[in-house]
Amino acid sequence: MKFFILLALVFTMGVAKGTDYYVSTTGNNSNNGTSASTPWQTLSKVQSMFNNGSIAPGDKVMFKKGDVFTGTLLVSSIWGYSARSGTATNPITISTYGTGAKPIFQYPTTSTTTLVHRVTMWFVGVNHYVVDGLNFTETVNTQNDKFTAANCAFGIYLGTYGEAVCNNFNIKNI
Repeated sequence: MKFFILLALVFTMGVAKGTDYYVSTTGNNSNNGTSASTPWQTLSKVQSMFNNGSIAPGDKVMFKKGDVFTGTLLVSSIWGYSARSGTATNPITISTYGTGAKPIFQYPTTSTTTLVHRVTMWFVGVNHYVVDGLNFTETVNTQNDKFTAANCAFGIYLGTYGEAVCNNFNIKNI
């Protein structure tokens, strides 16, 4: 009997269930973010939770479908930040919840940053992430005339030249 209890304990120890976090434009950054009824509200809150090490392997950060998020998200393990990496068996996932259209992510229109540095989601020095089901859309300069600069240069950017790389990213359904 002790053998079976020990065997069951060994099998369950290897199965880690991460925390699910929810983000909605109707949420509140004072919420705990751990349910669809208590979501966080902004990308800046999500960024602070990533970069202080709160988001861990196996965790999911899910954005509400149908919402529009304006801003930037930097997830970094360098430059004084402490973002964590996922693992091969427990990646960190950024995805969606709810019904409707994919959530839209757009770069702020009031930015004075040069075009080549305009990044909506930037991952630096972190590994084993899944980004699934998001929509990066240019909603400011939609002419697509090859003369008018887009407001956002990059929807997702991995790594930084000469300092840190990112490995094992699965980006899908974008």
